[in-house]
Amino acid sequence: MAGVAYVFYGLLRIIGLNASRHFLGRITGCIGPRISKSKRARRNLKKIFPDLTQEQQNKIVSGMWKNLAYVVAEYGHLEKIKIFDNPHIRVDGIEHLYALRDDHQPGLIFTGHLGNWEMVSLLCAQAGVPVAQVYREANNRFINKLVRRLQEEGTSHLIPKGPEGGRKSLAALKAGQHLILLIDQKMNNGMSVPFMGHEAMTAPGLARLAERFSCPVLPVQVEREGVDRFVITCYPPLVFTQSQDQDRYRRFMMQVHELLASWVVKRPEQWLWLHNRWP
Repeated sequence: MAGVAYVFYGLLRIIGLNASRHFLGRITGCIGPRISKSKRARRNLKKIFPDLTQEQQNKIVSGMWKNLAYVVAEYGHLEKIKIFDNPHIRVDGIEHLYALRDDHQPGLIFTGHLGNWEMVSLLCAQAGVPVAQVYREANNRFINKLVRRLQEEGTSHLIPKGPEGGRKSLAALKAGQHLILLIDQKMNNGMSVPFMGHEAMTAPGLARLAERFSCPVLPVQVEREGVDRFVITCYPPLVFTQSQDQDRYRRFMMQVHELLASWVVKRPEQWLWLHNRWP
C-alpha cells in the first residue's frame, strides 16, 4: 500500500499539477459517490439538510469527492504553489494575518477541511508568519512519512496529535510561534457544542490555549472557485474573554463553530462530509 502511494505521487509530479487535478477529479468524482464511505456523507447531509432533493445531495457528494481529488493532486505540488502574485489566488483580509505576525506574541489560527486546508500553512509560510501545524498521523507509518514530507513543503514545524503533541504545541506557543488547528473533527472525550443545528463532540483545546496565552485567534477560510482558483479569507481575530465562568470554553467554541458552519453552508461540496461528526 505504501509503495503504491509513493509511486502514485511520483506519477502526479511527473504529469504536472493541472493535469493531476483534472485526471483525479474526473475519476474520483465518478467513483467516489458509489463507494461505501459515501453512505456516511449522505447520512450527514440528510441530518443537516433534510430538505435536499436526491439530485442536490448527489451533486454535493460528487463535488466533495472531486474537491478531495484536487487536494490529493495538490499535495504532490505544494512547493510549486505560490500564494502571492498569483492570478489564480485572491487573499482577502491579509492585514489581519500581518497584524498577527507583527504583534510580538504567539497566536492561534484555525480552519476546517474546506477547499484545500493546506493553503493556510502555505499562506502563513509565504507571509513570513512562523507557524506550527497540528496534524493527525496516518495509520500506516510509511504513508504518514510521505504525507508529512509533502506537508513540510509548506510548513516548517509539524506536530502530531496526542499527549506528546500537546506538549510540543505548548512549547511552540511559548517560543512565540503561531499554531494552526483544524477544528472540525470529532473528539469523543471533548465537549458538546452545537454545530449546524446539532450537538457535536468537539476538542476544547483552541479555547484553552487562547485563555492560557491570552493571544488572538485568527479564523482563515479557504474556498475553491473552479478547479485551480482560490479565495483565502483572513477574518478579524476572535478574542477569548477571560473569566471564571465554567461555561467559558463552550461559549468560545460555539462562536468558533458558528463561523465554521457558515463556511460549510456556503460551500457544502467542499467540506469533508465523511467525518463521523455527530453522534
